[in-house]
Amino acid sequence: MSREQFLDPRLLDAVADAWERGWRPADLVHAVGRSAPSLAGLAAAVAVASVELLGAERAVPAEWDAQVHEVRRQARGATAPGDDVHQLWLQVRLLPPLPRLAEVPSRWPPRSVGGAREAAAPGHVAGAGAAARALRRIRALLAKAESTDFPEEAEALTAKAQELMAQHAIDAVLVAAAATSRPGGPGAAAPEVAERRMHLEAPYLDAKMHLVSAVAEANGVRTAWFASLGIAVLIGMPADLDAVELLVTSLLVQAGRAVQAAGRHGGAHSRSRGFRRAFLLAYAVRVGERLEAAHRTGTADATAAASARGTDLAPVLRDREAAVARTFDDLFPRLRRRRTTSVDRTGWLSGRAAADAADLARRRPLPS
Repeated sequence: MSREQFLDPRLLDAVADAWERGWRPADLVHAVGRSAPSLAGLAAAVAVASVELLGAERAVPAEWDAQVHEVRRQARGATAPGDDVHQLWLQVRLLPPLPRLAEVPSRWPPRSVGGAREAAAPGHVAGAGAAARALRRIRALLAKAESTDFPEEAEALTAKAQELMAQHAIDAVLVAAAATSRPGGPGAAAPEVAERRMHLEAPYLDAKMHLVSAVAEANGVRTAWFASLGIAVLIGMPADLDAVELLVTSLLVQAGRAVQAAGRHGGAHSRSRGFRRAFLLAYAVRVGERLEAAHRTGTADATAAASARGTDLAPVLRDREAAVARTFDDLFPRLRRRRTTSVDRTGWLSGRAAADAADLARRRPLPS
């Protein structure tokens, strides 16, 4: 694939404008792929070419580099016939602005300035290493939960992963508290609120978004849903966002397997669209209820343990919660809540039963 064939000036201008309106490479490819699947490869190729041009002059953030690496695979074999270029140009120009926290490309520093990243504080380096180890363990546990055919084993693995997630979040609070109280440290700083985006695919988008919202709310993360784009914007503390992303990804797999199993073991009705939508909605609601209870218990236990060591986490946790709420309200001042329409009763009850079988609040020992 030659990059030059995707350097149509008008199309590159449209993509550059999309970056300034809050879009990122993975968002662009996802949105175009939803509305015009045949243009997804071309969108990926143009996104890669655009960021490579930016990288010649500006320091590209690590998140953008990672997204370019992912979408590059979708760009393989893409071509740029005139009609497709014009259709993609229209698609990109019609994209709405996306609220964002990170700087847009026009505000990135020049590539020649500060080639090395700013050195992190010692506490941050130590915390980052511990966080990476915790996330590797969590991913491994969830991968096993997704692959096993035994519900009890999946339940134990997922519960252990949730336990580690709660500890990971509290550890991040403790690292931040230690850094601010250390002699010569930076002092009390505003909590570092971050933003992530999740892309959801049909079918049953509303049910999947309910699952994202349920997991996010249980972990102190706020969500906004762009239904027409299939994009959820998550606002929260970085450790909490890590937990939500990992758990949602795993639960979507587990929920899909549960609804498929219900269809195999039930009658024709259990394979209907109405049943499956109700099943997934109920699954999301029940998982959220149980996650919230587990989170309250875990936070109370961790706060008590920190207090016994002389660290009062309550003010820090309140400040973080308030910072997330302020940031979310600033980004989404006119957000509207959506109500769920009526659902299939049998599917709803089956979905709640499946969520009960994946009780995340219980802490069982891992199978040996």
